[in-house]
Amino acid sequence: MALQATLETPQLEISIEKFDDIAFEAGGEPSQLIQTKHHVGKNGSLTDASVDLWKTLLIWSKLVARDVSAPFRTRFVLVTTAAAPEGSAASFLRMRDRGVREADWKLLQTVETSRSQDNAEAYAVYKGLPDDLRGSLLQAIFILDGSPNIVDVRMEIARELHRAAER
Repeated sequence: MALQATLETPQLEISIEKFDDIAFEAGGEPSQLIQTKHHVGKNGSLTDASVDLWKTLLIWSKLVARDVSAPFRTRFVLVTTAAAPEGSAASFLRMRDRGVREADWKLLQTVETSRSQDNAEAYAVYKGLPDDLRGSLLQAIFILDGSPNIVDVRMEIARELHRAAER
């Protein structure tokens, strides 16, 4: 993603563990924050009570609680090898066939019904956001589930770099 993005926007800078796991930034401001969840040897899942999903939502919910304009200038991306079950909140936040209201409804249902202690803080922070801010955040979230793992991506990276460097 980073290699392709810099082709389209050469002034783009890529940071790791500065604003988020990965960020694309221009002029010191992130335009895209990327959380990565990579599972090897086991299949992850993005169910409505998924720890991966809620850890990510906690980080981003805290950010927009501090900076309400962030969703209007930043894209929030979750890239994961896990799969979002059809009809789950995460499935409504994919690149296509989005349903932000449905995702919010599913997430709020989970907040009310789940007893997960691992997600308790995330539930409280997400639920504490004003309705319009939650909606703005979800509009800016894009989930890329079922993404290839690092081994599979190696060949794609080599293809991108082929023209830029000698063997």
